[in-house]
Amino acid sequence: IMLKNVSLKFTLIIFTVGFVLVVFPIMAIPLTLLLEYKLNGKYRFSRYFIALYLAYLNTNKLVESDLLNYKIYFDNSKSIKLINFIEGIIKEPLYFLYQFFMSNLGLSFSVFLFLTTFLCYTLIFKSFDRIFERESNFQKILAIVIISFFFELFNISAHLLRQFIASAIMLYAISMNQPKRTVTIAIIASLFHSSVLLYLPFLLF
Repeated sequence: IMLKNVSLKFTLIIFTVGFVLVVFPIMAIPLTLLLEYKLNGKYRFSRYFIALYLAYLNTNKLVESDLLNYKIYFDNSKSIKLINFIEGIIKEPLYFLYQFFMSNLGLSFSVFLFLTTFLCYTLIFKSFDRIFERESNFQKILAIVIISFFFELFNISAHLLRQFIASAIMLYAISMNQPKRTVTIAIIASLFHSSVLLYLPFLLF
């Protein structure tokens, strides 16, 4: 009976969230946050809805400045052979290889930006869940809300795309609290943006 009740409650939650997401997309965020709070963090759908919402906002940003350069690089990648592309990489190869393969999958720049934003915010939220693991459910939700709508972070999530990816990976590495793995992942993150190397001395000593 208990299992049936849990299953019924879970089904009801999925149906309610799905209905609200379709009818009132913006309402999915407060609804899932409320459900998470009421259920003591058992289901953490809010992270995904917030990440989807922020990813959608990013695709509607005016393409200018650094974001315009990223779009040009992305579009140009479609007409370059892989070997020629690799030869032209001077630094931060993982970002440009990631961009190249996403571009050659036939994706538009908007879809690329949407997926990248979604994945990075999901990684950031996962990191926060680890960092605030011992805190109360309310404090976890509050931390997620604050980082989600922190303007400076959201601003760089498109215009400083490489830094945003590297920062998300770096935060995840730190949240693991395993020094050797953290250093390894930090080195990987530096291949998206070299600024991460500035943190290595603090991780080693």
